[in-house]
Amino acid sequence: MSQDTLTYLLDHLKRVAAHADVNKMTTLNLAVCFGPAVVCPSPNSDVDVQPTDKLDKHVELLKYLLDIWPETRGKCHHCE
Repeated sequence: MSQDTLTYLLDHLKRVAAHADVNKMTTLNLAVCFGPAVVCPSPNSDVDVQPTDKLDKHVELLKYLLDIWPETRGKCHHCE
């Protein structure tokens, strides 16, 4: 995943988490849903990881990133 794509995704997920009082998608819930897909190595990589290995670490990492990601990095022109 390119750096620009990851930045865009984290910006979007942070905006979703900002409305957790309405949509119930806290940073933890978002990390559970997206962590394994975003953090797992590509199937073409040389890293030997089974699909169920260390999923909790993937969730933990994405939650941490979302928790520290700035809310004011940029405005979504669709969200106003």
